[in-house]
Amino acid sequence: MADFQTISLPDGTQLQFPSGMSDADMAAAIQSNFPEFSSTNIAEQAGSGINEGLAGLVGAPVDLLTAGLNLGATGIEKLTGSKLGRIENAIGGSESINNLLKSAGMITEAEPATTAQRFTRRIGKEVGANILPALGLMGRTASAAKPAVGLLDELAMSAQAAPKTFLAGEAAASVGAGVSGQAAEEAGLGQTGQTIASLLGGVSAARFATPKPQMVAGSRAVNSKELKNEGANLLASIDKKGVVIPQTITSSLKDDALSAFEMEGITLPNGKLGEGNEQAKNVLSTLKQFSVGQMTGAQLKSYRKRLSNMMDSKDSAESRLGGILTGQLENKVSDLAPELAAGFQTYRQAYKVKEVEKAVDAAKGKAGTFSGSGFENALRSEFKNLLLKNIRGTSSVKFTDAEIEMINKIANGQLGLRDLGKASPSGLISASMSTSVPFLIASSIFGSGAGVAAAVATPMIGYAARQAATRGQVNSVEELQRSLGVRAQTPSQTLGPRAPIMGIQGLTAAQQALFGR
Repeated sequence: MADFQTISLPDGTQLQFPSGMSDADMAAAIQSNFPEFSSTNIAEQAGSGINEGLAGLVGAPVDLLTAGLNLGATGIEKLTGSKLGRIENAIGGSESINNLLKSAGMITEAEPATTAQRFTRRIGKEVGANILPALGLMGRTASAAKPAVGLLDELAMSAQAAPKTFLAGEAAASVGAGVSGQAAEEAGLGQTGQTIASLLGGVSAARFATPKPQMVAGSRAVNSKELKNEGANLLASIDKKGVVIPQTITSSLKDDALSAFEMEGITLPNGKLGEGNEQAKNVLSTLKQFSVGQMTGAQLKSYRKRLSNMMDSKDSAESRLGGILTGQLENKVSDLAPELAAGFQTYRQAYKVKEVEKAVDAAKGKAGTFSGSGFENALRSEFKNLLLKNIRGTSSVKFTDAEIEMINKIANGQLGLRDLGKASPSGLISASMSTSVPFLIASSIFGSGAGVAAAVATPMIGYAARQAATRGQVNSVEELQRSLGVRAQTPSQTLGPRAPIMGIQGLTAAQQALFGR
């Protein structure tokens, strides 16, 4: 007759176990049947889960390398008939790191005893797997303004542009992935099903938790119209100081305008302007009235608004003339008072901002014509046009070299992310390619489980890259707007969930499917 040992529970219940049964096996049996007496708790399971996630992430490269070497050994055996060994528990792999952390007491031997503990540990694993990449992206560059030289730099810029939003998306995605993955396990799904559930749960949670980018605070105006109003008010403010534009200058402005009209070929032999050119006629009429006396600040404000209307003319020649007359006005009166110089500078910035606004609005309207690449490609196209107009001199405004460099950055786009984003499906054919090809490759090397994980992860990574590319473009537009003196406003239609977390989850999906960690 076998010997038994008796164990008493806190409530007095006595349990009998075979005398040779280990303490760990007895503890596991008690935890399974009497979870209320479990020696573990939610805090311990959360900490263990985080450390397991870290171990899985750090050990993933060695795990994948080990799998490749063992696969090569299998191939050699089939070709030569020889018997080769297999690498097990490689040093630096996730299993060896797990064991090291267990021996250090950082991962508990006690399995989760309740549903809450199981979900907590799974969420902890997701947090642990994502925390190092997130922190690495946050600290990769010293400044978001540093030029991006590679894919990771572009992801880092996206993270650093809105760190609180980025970290909120990371946290939400980790929780969503953990809850979904554990729910799949509770439902009896295998590792592949759990991996798919984790990916989908992480993406959905990130989409829900990440707000659309907000207007960046800290500058004096939010759009070109407000900048124009500021400029006009600065011009009118000289009345309070008793400053006026003398008649010698107003008369000279009229003569200069007539010369400019004649050079542009819109003046008839009788000295009058030809048909059309309504804005030019209004400007000339105003100048003739002011040329017989002094011009006050209020009158200067009115005249400058007429020039603005002329510059906004759809007739390119008339618009260009508006720019010429504006330059003449600034050259003659800017030195009369600091407010005038400031007002004209504000006007110049307003027109630069207006050009940027027009490019963004045009991109929003054309985004649907660029299939899956959408807004990012539309921005590149419109800012290329803006750049060409400035180079050819057909624009009514002239950007500085620094501003042209920023425009060129938008025109070139987020190169590495754009390439990776091509894996994101935009239709039936591309969806088939971005899933079937990774499935065939991964399943032929690692098995069907890895094939399914790769089929799910690849379009996820592509979508993440596409979103990051779009966000990078929007960040660049905001940077340009801020440099022009406005609070940048992100177009409302652009962004979904935070991209880096999706890419990280996609990249770790194959490792999870292969090694179940």
